Amino acid sequence: MLQIERIATLSEFENVADEWNQILAASGSDNIHLTYEWLLTWAATLGKKRELLILRIKENNETIGFAPLMIMTIRLKHLLPYRQIRFLADSESDFADVIITRNRSEVIQYLLNYLSENQRWGEILLHAIPEVSPNFSAFQSVLSASTFSYEFTPHTKCYFIPVKEKAWDEFYQQTSKGNIHKDMRRLKNHYSKLSWEIKEIADNDLSAVTPVISRLHRSSQSRKERESSYKQSEFINYIESMITELRRKGWIRIFILSIGGQAVSFMLGFEYKRVFYWWNTGFDPAFKNVSPTKFLLYNILQKGFEEQLWDEFNFMRGRTAYKSHWTSSFYNLCQLRILRPEGLYGVINKLRKFSSSN
Repeated sequence: MLQIERIATLSEFENVADEWNQILAASGSDNIHLTYEWLLTWAATLGKKRELLILRIKENNETIGFAPLMIMTIRLKHLLPYRQIRFLADSESDFADVIITRNRSEVIQYLLNYLSENQRWGEILLHAIPEVSPNFSAFQSVLSASTFSYEFTPHTKCYFIPVKEKAWDEFYQQTSKGNIHKDMRRLKNHYSKLSWEIKEIADNDLSAVTPVISRLHRSSQSRKERESSYKQSEFINYIESMITELRRKGWIRIFILSIGGQAVSFMLGFEYKRVFYWWNTGFDPAFKNVSPTKFLLYNILQKGFEEQLWDEFNFMRGRTAYKSHWTSSFYNLCQLRILRPEGLYGVINKLRKFSSSN
């Protein structure tokens, strides 16, 4: 018999730390952005204004899964309040999923019934479900047999590089000769004339790194006339809290490329269960002629292959040209949208365009 218990406060969430990661490890959905540490840090910082809807799923009083969800209210056309159910830590998480260890279709059906009967919402909008998720076919079968109006479609790509037992030279020869090889020949020529260093930030230096990566990220985004999240004090607090929490587990990795003693590019990533996740970068536009982020990536990858540091290098979400120049391997991250058909929200949904991004 299935049961669902709601975890609605941070203090309640803190009580399931060990159980959460044990269930995650057994679920087949395990990745850095579904760990208890990642989700708690987000909920305690950027998620303070969100209504937690974290669900523990039990079968005969044994925990067999969790649904890391939240409720947020948006305003359609900047006016009409509209409640959405989303994954916890949307949009900072690149991967999301329901965490289930067995009876996947039964659990997903039970979960959707619970949300329909016990929660008030206009739509369920779930981003970043990998098509390689062990729950993917269960979602498809349950939804196709339901009466919901829904879309479950590819939203963005996730490129990755298999590293395990592969030689660097063999891999590098398979990358784009018209882009990667050409760029690297040019850059190696430039850097041979410069005094440069790549340093991984050690644990005792992590507390001082935020101003550096913040400056570089803001600078690189302003060059593209984009707003940087690092301009917001709330986001800075989140980054500092996340770095502090994940370094306790040995999961955080931050690399700085310096030229002439000046930091010109950074990479903030994660190393989790033999996967390296390339998450956040930035550079000083004054050095754009020597493409510091490209050069940094090249050196991190080469070291990873030569020392067999990981089984996989994951570029995370987003289809950017340079990713496909490095690798042709990818899977889709999908978006699930379910519209409530009845009540006031049902009327509103009939008036909405299904493809609306509101």
